[in-house]
Amino acid sequence: MTQQDVIESRTIPELFHRRCLSTPDARAYSQEYNGEWKSVSYGEYEKIIAAMTLALRARGFGKGDHIAIWADTMAEWTISDIAIMSAGGVAVGIFQTLTPEQAAYILNDCQAKAICVDTPERLEGARQLRELAPSVQTIILLQGKGEGDDFVRLEDLLAQGKEILANDPEAFTRCIQEVDPEDPCTLIYTSGTTGEPKGAIHSHAGAVFTSLQTYRGVGLTTDDSTVSFLPMSHVAEHFCAFIVRLFAGSSTSFCPDMTKVAEVIRMSSPTYVGGVPRVFEKVYGKVVAGVAAAPPKKQKLFHWAVGLGKQKLSMNGTAPSFAFRLQHKIADKLVLSKIRAALGGRVRFIVCGAAPIDPEIIEFFYAIGIPFLEAYGMTESGGISHGNTLDGCKIGSVGRCVEGFECKLAEDGEILVRGPGLFKGYLNKPEQTAEALDEDGWLHTGDIGEVDADGYYRITDRKKNIIVTANGKNVAPAPIEQSIGGEALVSQVVVIGDKRKFLTALITLSEESLAEYASRHGVTIEEAHESAEVKARIKLAVDAANEKLARYEQIKDFRILPREFSIEADEMTPTMKLKRRVIEDHYRQEIDSMYAVEA
Repeated sequence: MTQQDVIESRTIPELFHRRCLSTPDARAYSQEYNGEWKSVSYGEYEKIIAAMTLALRARGFGKGDHIAIWADTMAEWTISDIAIMSAGGVAVGIFQTLTPEQAAYILNDCQAKAICVDTPERLEGARQLRELAPSVQTIILLQGKGEGDDFVRLEDLLAQGKEILANDPEAFTRCIQEVDPEDPCTLIYTSGTTGEPKGAIHSHAGAVFTSLQTYRGVGLTTDDSTVSFLPMSHVAEHFCAFIVRLFAGSSTSFCPDMTKVAEVIRMSSPTYVGGVPRVFEKVYGKVVAGVAAAPPKKQKLFHWAVGLGKQKLSMNGTAPSFAFRLQHKIADKLVLSKIRAALGGRVRFIVCGAAPIDPEIIEFFYAIGIPFLEAYGMTESGGISHGNTLDGCKIGSVGRCVEGFECKLAEDGEILVRGPGLFKGYLNKPEQTAEALDEDGWLHTGDIGEVDADGYYRITDRKKNIIVTANGKNVAPAPIEQSIGGEALVSQVVVIGDKRKFLTALITLSEESLAEYASRHGVTIEEAHESAEVKARIKLAVDAANEKLARYEQIKDFRILPREFSIEADEMTPTMKLKRRVIEDHYRQEIDSMYAVEA
């Protein structure tokens, strides 16, 4: 089995099977079990998935059946995913942070026949679903023993499947061959920044197409490795990370616990990292906070080294002088290489998407020697439709249209996308499908953008986020929020002003930067939060942003909130997008106080 055979795969199970035949001894993944890390080869991976596939078929699950996965990002998530698809079923990811009631909406919408859960604790949540979602016949526990007899353990499924495979060695291969490229492979529910989630239907052919184009764009090989920590129920980690690794034959270290991501990255030394802006904002914030706490000489050394890195970036490939090369070599040895070491020391590029990120953060990573590639896509486009590459990148853009896709701007600036990787529609929602996909096959993304002469796209804001002031001025909040967010103490910003005479902002403070400030000044976190100096720094950040803005775009007032927005408070989606309407509801009193004069 050659790499070309892998590339020519038509369905995800066929892709997985060919990958395992091509590189059976290569490491597929590593994961921690009871304090010890265990590595699994592609050959071993396939045996596990083959066993689960055949056990599912033996228990009556097959063509077109929906089976949900409610679990943290872990190897068993991917095992369940491929096994469900190989059995002819449709995998339905549920964000791990959802409540049983929220999960029940998805299960009822797709009439799921079974649900896979990762822990005995989540098992209790699944038990609550028996009355809320009566279609669920079976609960599968992926890890741990659990108590009771109303569920089946993964280890028991695997034992059953291995016995079937021993008696019929070709059974798994036949299952794979029965899967058609146009069959649905997964339902990916939108994160629901407004309204209820919608189940986007993706076919095997569409998922394979988008993942193949992503694989070609980033140029992964069997020597590459990464860390998986983003939700597998999100399209980026599912298609653009997991399935792309199958094309490349690269490996991953699974990290179900988000608090251990930095530790796992240092330990596993990945060659690339993918994530959402919030992840890299926190990395950058931690570095900046550490520098601020360092002695003046070290601060000066840091800024000198990073300044040289940014200077090299601005050369755009022009050969630097010998003197500059010597200085940069010293800077790299003393400073830049040590920052890279915190990311394992081997990262050759970063991929980021899902929301805007401050260009200053991108420049920082380039300056320390790690290319930072912004990409763009939606659940409905299979995760990616535009992307920067190592061969072609413009900071501040989301790159060019991915090969195989078409892209254009509507009259109002909305980005429209068309191509084989698009979803097939929303489950049970024909009206919303018609709104998203027009008669000519164009996906209306809802994002407003621009394109330059070289074909690089820039997202200016979400169409639904555009603020229309009482004076009739249209304002895109994202650039304003990014500008204020350049202050290290700032964590999140939400601009307010729809149907108002002027703009205001809700601002949260970075936990890391605040903790560093408190330590440096010998005060508590609460005292730091209320300090006059901190408030003055935030005001300076707002004033600096206002200087670059038209009068109608300027922030006239702001409030510093007592905590960061969170997923737990339903103020952020599991992919860390802000739920603006929820935030406005939660902080209505603070908002009204800023418009008391207007009233």
